[in-house]
Amino acid sequence: MWYSIPSGRYAKEKNVSHGGGKAEDAVSAKGSLILAATELFAKKGFTKTAVREITEAAGVAKPTLYYYFGSKHGLGLAILKEASTILQKAISREMEGAVGAVEKLIAYVTHLK
Repeated sequence: MWYSIPSGRYAKEKNVSHGGGKAEDAVSAKGSLILAATELFAKKGFTKTAVREITEAAGVAKPTLYYYFGSKHGLGLAILKEASTILQKAISREMEGAVGAVEKLIAYVTHLK
C-alpha cells in the first residue's frame, strides 16, 4: 500500500548521539509525524484519529504538529501530497521509454494495476 512508501526524505532519524542539528531534527519531527499519522489514518481512519495519538506515536509534542502543518487537516494534506508525488514519479518512470500517446497510455494503465 502507498502509505508504507514514505521512507526517503522522512525516514531520517534524529541523531542525538552524533550531534544532530536543527535541520536534522526538523526532518525527523516532520517525518515522524507523517509516518505516524499515515499509519494511524490507514488503521483507524482520518476522523477517528486524534492529534494526541499522532503526536504520541511520533514522539513529539502537540505544538510540533501545529507548527509544521497548522492542523490535523494540514498534516493529512501533506500526506496526500507526498503520496501523489510518489505516484507521479513512479508513473513518469514507467512512461519514460514509451513513444507516442498509445504506448504512454498503456504504460500508465499498466502501472496502476
